[in-house]
Amino acid sequence: ADAQYPAATRVQVLLEFLHEREMDLEDLAEIKRVKLEQCVQLCQFRADANQVVSWIRNGEAMLMASFTIPNSLQDAEQLKKEHEQFQVAIEKTHTSAVQVKHRADSLISANHYDPGSVRQVSEEVTKRWQQLVTCAEERHKLVTASLNFYKTAEQVCSVLDSLEREYKREEDWCGGGTGVSPVTTNGGLVPASPQSNNTQVQSVSPAAAAMSQLITKHQEQKEAFLKACTLARRTAETFLKYTSRSLQYYNYPTSEAGPEARVKVILDKLLSQENRVLEH
Repeated sequence: ADAQYPAATRVQVLLEFLHEREMDLEDLAEIKRVKLEQCVQLCQFRADANQVVSWIRNGEAMLMASFTIPNSLQDAEQLKKEHEQFQVAIEKTHTSAVQVKHRADSLISANHYDPGSVRQVSEEVTKRWQQLVTCAEERHKLVTASLNFYKTAEQVCSVLDSLEREYKREEDWCGGGTGVSPVTTNGGLVPASPQSNNTQVQSVSPAAAAMSQLITKHQEQKEAFLKACTLARRTAETFLKYTSRSLQYYNYPTSEAGPEARVKVILDKLLSQENRVLEH
């Protein structure tokens, strides 16, 4: 059949055929090149993601190693300082975790040949990061609750000490030399003059006003320290709540930490002081 066509025509047909095959090969080569590039990108993406996961594990280890239940205001302040240092340390990890998410979105948008794997790696990093964030937030709540409790308890106990000392003072609020001394005449006791009696009556009014002010002040102090005692108990409840959650998270035996016993000692002392003040 080829003999029916001139040689030039047959050559032209062959050249066109070869050109088409060449174009097909170039297309296949481009597809292969893109896939290989995407394969390299996926490998690099996984390596970067694994590095971020490793940093996240280090963060979890830091939280685990520094875990403690504060037993005093000084302990709570030290824990706060360590937690602030931890937050600074994981800031780079946070930035890298965000970059992994953005990189995944970019690969998927570029029609990566394996979007499922890209998405899976990204979701794993996000999940691990969120777990670390949750753990860090729980630590922050524990730090805040412990600081609030110990600061409040210390301040309330100090105020109760001051009130107790104030109420124990032996002062004659009704005295102060307002009365009038009798006058001795002809060897006998003679009542003071009417003018002197008027002076005594007039002097009662300032004394009564002073006593009224003292009563008002006492009542205001009583209401204030009762509110403060209530606040101390509420901060204790919050502190124990986050303590219990932290102990459960790290699988610490409650008996080893004994936070309830420590808080109970402080609250019992506060209650004892409160009752002594109320007796006055």
